[in-house]
Amino acid sequence: MSAEIHLPTTTVPTRECYFGRFSKQLSHNVWGVVDISLEKFIPSPTSNLLKRPSGCLISGMANGHSKVVFL
Repeated sequence: MSAEIHLPTTTVPTRECYFGRFSKQLSHNVWGVVDISLEKFIPSPTSNLLKRPSGCLISGMANGHSKVVFL
């Protein structure tokens, strides 16, 4: 996947980063989603941005809503 990162300032240019996303069902109502930067494995000459690993747990609740916990 790719993403453009915009900061609320005119002094920092827009940056593009590439990352992989992995999702897995951990239990009946719980999913885990993890994003990992691919810049370390596939360097880009136009980008010097290394996105930190991030993720979340998504839990289905009895009322039909979802609870999201960012890691």
